[in-house]
Formats: sequence, structure tokens, C-alpha cells
Amino acid sequence: MQVIDYMRLNKREDLSLVWKKYRNRGFLDIAYEVYKYRDTNFFKQVNNDAFVLSERVKDSTGLAEAHWNYAVFFKDKEIMDSAYYHYNKAGEYYHAVSNDYYAAKMTYNMAVILAAMKNYTGSEI
Repeated sequence: MQVIDYMRLNKREDLSLVWKKYRNRGFLDIAYEVYKYRDTNFFKQVNNDAFVLSERVKDSTGLAEAHWNYAVFFKDKEIMDSAYYHYNKAGEYYHAVSNDYYAAKMTYNMAVILAAMKNYTGSEI
């Protein structure tokens, strides 16, 4: 969990932003847990809420995680083009915040999808 320096937060807007980011983490955690129980409609609703809130507070990591959730969802539903798209978007957001570890995981998942679609050359690049 991230430690917040409350002495630096001197504006009401700053506290509001912190609250929204923590609330967003809650949405992302809930979306993942709901997904594990295979409640498709509730997953889509909660993950969309997390996505919208991430956009509103400009939380790139939250956007990456929301895309990652969608990618896993579509991969399990065997909708590979949508899964690939969301892994790619998640990777872009992780690159933007210099989180190379998770960006590499997204690239790996994209390669797995390409290999499953028998695009062996694309999966090696």
C-alpha cells in the first residue's frame, strides 16, 4: 500500500484525488474477484467503473489494470482479437509509467495469443 504524505496535501482537491485513486483500486480489486466467480455482467460493470474513474483521475496504472482485466476476460472467452487489443493497450500504459516488468508481461501474453492463432513469426518478434 502506498504511503501518503498528508502534510503535502493542503488542498481539498488533492484529498479528493487521493480518495478517488484509492476508490479506483477498490473497483479494480472487486472486478478481479468478481471475474474469478464468473459473474460476467457484474465484472463488466465494475471494471468499466474502474476504467472510467481511472480516466477521470488520470491514473495510467489503473487504466493498464482495467485493460489487463478485459484482456484476461476476452482470452478466457476465446475472443482473441479483443484480448490482444487489451493486452496491447495495457502494455502501452505500463510503458508510459515505466513499469517494464508488467509491460513485458503484456508483450508475452500478446505473443501467446499470436502463437495460439498460429502466427508463429509474429509471436517471436
